[in-house]
Amino acid sequence: MTDPSIPRPFRVEFVQEEVERMRRLLRDTRLPTAPQIPGATWDYGVDLDWLKSMRNAWLNEYDWHVVERHMNTLNHFKVTIEGIDLHYLHHQSDREDAIPILLIHGWPGLYRLWTFTSPSDN
Repeated sequence: MTDPSIPRPFRVEFVQEEVERMRRLLRDTRLPTAPQIPGATWDYGVDLDWLKSMRNAWLNEYDWHVVERHMNTLNHFKVTIEGIDLHYLHHQSDREDAIPILLIHGWPGLYRLWTFTSPSDN
């Protein structure tokens, strides 16, 4: 058995059964026909029109497999530290004078906030 404290390559894989389960949940979700508080702003919760458009996009436009393929163009790894599985991306510069940098996000947050830099931008 390999030592879990040694970094190991990781591939993102969306299980089709789980994607279909999420789609079923979205289809089965009943949304109000009108806002609960007419004229209310986001201070009172999610805007109903926005929520309906997001639901439609997730059901009819979002392609999980395209996202999965894109995510797997990056170097994903996992390592276990103090019993916690940590997922991270590693990109090493081609430049010998490059300064190492560690970018960490909090919650809510996504590593994708930092994927705007292409590998050629070392």
